Amino acid sequence: MNWKKWFWFLVLGVFLWSSCGGPKKLSREEYLAMSTQDRIVYLTRQIEKHPNDLQLKKMLYQEYLAANMTDQAITVMEQILQTDPYQADVQFQYGKIMYNKGKFHEAYQAFRQALQSPGGEAYKDTIASMVAGKYAVQQVTTDSTDEAFPCFSPDGSKLIYQKYVNGNWDIYERDLSSGEERPLISSPADETLPQISPDGKWLVYVSNADDHRPIKPRYKAREIYIMNLEDSTSTNLTQTIADDWLPRFSHNGKQIVFVSDRADLRDVPYTEKQSDIYVMNIDGAFQLPLTREQSKEGGACFSQDDTHIFFHSNKNGNYDIFQMDVDGSHVLTIIDDPKGNDVCPVVSPD
Repeated sequence: MNWKKWFWFLVLGVFLWSSCGGPKKLSREEYLAMSTQDRIVYLTRQIEKHPNDLQLKKMLYQEYLAANMTDQAITVMEQILQTDPYQADVQFQYGKIMYNKGKFHEAYQAFRQALQSPGGEAYKDTIASMVAGKYAVQQVTTDSTDEAFPCFSPDGSKLIYQKYVNGNWDIYERDLSSGEERPLISSPADETLPQISPDGKWLVYVSNADDHRPIKPRYKAREIYIMNLEDSTSTNLTQTIADDWLPRFSHNGKQIVFVSDRADLRDVPYTEKQSDIYVMNIDGAFQLPLTREQSKEGGACFSQDDTHIFFHSNKNGNYDIFQMDVDGSHVLTIIDDPKGNDVCPVVSPD
């Protein structure tokens, strides 16, 4: 082939390349006149020449969405966010897609990043409506005092919670229909973390009433008590010099799972103590350790059928959610998120 043929062959190649979206940059009118498929081809080739142009990539994922090519759009969006995670519009769109796919963890992460990015305020109301769903939030208490750790009575008609009154925490009950409130336990000590038994006859809670040392309340050892709601008599179930807390009934009402640092005999601040999961009968008998890790375990609760216990632990570095049999065997990781701490699991009634 002589040089003239080579020349015209090259010219033809350049022309075809340009007509297919090569070096030629289209005007807005020309771009809009193209089909969605042609736009995708054009943008893909433009990105090959300008791989760092985020605007081109934004246009490309929008075209993919218009063509119902969601997986391809997600790939491009992830490329954008890997380059610049503070693209609020992309984070928001990515969160919507993940939300619609039922991947709520990924969706909430994207929504959070969008709100933390420049311009993210514009998406706040839309994100709030998606996260809140159809459920209305109703304020139950209006006092200026602090209330915390609420739980429902078995029939759902009352709310039991701890309330900071006269310089210490007490246990209160509120009738959700009438709004009437009354103290269930009121003393100079701190009573916290209440839970009612499934049959509604017992209230288990935490108190530092038996620690008479002249020290600040937050340093006193907490123990687990149970109250008979028929005659209001309370009994100390644990009776140790250790810190015992967060008692939770089994669904059959026969056992209580709780957290204790009694196995850590080191002379260190209480915030550095290692903790384990324990189980006992509701009369305090047979207090058995279920975990024996050199770490902090807590947030324990029974599964709905009482065959498993869920809890959190930082034995892998950060806090993850674990499952074990009720005798402490067959420990499995349920939630392992290296990017954050996952704590205090609660199982729904079903």
